Amino acid sequence: MPSETEWVEFKENNADPASIGKNISALSNGAALHDRPSGYLVWGIDDDPHQIVGTNFSLEPDGIGPQEPRIRASVSDNCDFQFHNVDVDNQQVVVLEINPARQYPVRFNREPFIRVGSATKRLRDVAQIEVRLWRILNQSSFEDNIADANVTGDRVLQLLDCPSYFKLLRLPLPDGNQNILETLRSEGLIRRSDAGGWDITNLAALLLAHDLREFRRLARKRVRVIGYDGSGRFDPARERQFDLGYASTFQQVIEHIMALVPSNEIIEQALNVALPM
Repeated sequence: MPSETEWVEFKENNADPASIGKNISALSNGAALHDRPSGYLVWGIDDDPHQIVGTNFSLEPDGIGPQEPRIRASVSDNCDFQFHNVDVDNQQVVVLEINPARQYPVRFNREPFIRVGSATKRLRDVAQIEVRLWRILNQSSFEDNIADANVTGDRVLQLLDCPSYFKLLRLPLPDGNQNILETLRSEGLIRRSDAGGWDITNLAALLLAHDLREFRRLARKRVRVIGYDGSGRFDPARERQFDLGYASTFQQVIEHIMALVPSNEIIEQALNVALPM
């Protein structure tokens, strides 16, 4: 990249928790403003020529690790982030990957920030950008957000149960992987990534995932069916969790529920018939 952007910032060694918190807010809001799947704060990059120089910033116990809970506690709960250690050309690089803001601007210590060029400013000090950001957040939907970014076409087909999609819509399965990908793209389930791969939307993952645990941000949205003893919610007796996406697993869920429902057996025209209660 020729320069830093509203959703990407480079540092060499700065590990101040307050600075990191402000950057999380600013980069998350910037990613939402520019419709990016993530914001990034990268340590180990020289700020001017953007050469990889490595960093002494560390996630180990004597580094940022113990401070992460403190940073999370200071950032509003509509943002998630994750640190990654990466070795590039024998140089240590640390990448902080930040989810875009959702519903309202991400705040640090109750104050939202935004990047203007390479500067981090309080959002309230740039009124025009604040209005634009609120308009975008009010119009954005969870389903259109990105569940996994810049994956290969083969990986898309590994992650998504594409045959079920075409079967449920009573459509023939297209010939060749490229035609399958183009059909999913035309339906808005996947998009072309800036880096050349594919971005998988939340909608595609929730409906068609082979295993929702493969999508870190959606793993807790798996279907769970609980059968209770009695008429209250105090005695759970049977529980089953379904890892497939909602559309792919729907028939299995219904069959499982019907197996739990008591039934009466009656004789109808000389045949035994089981009627669910």
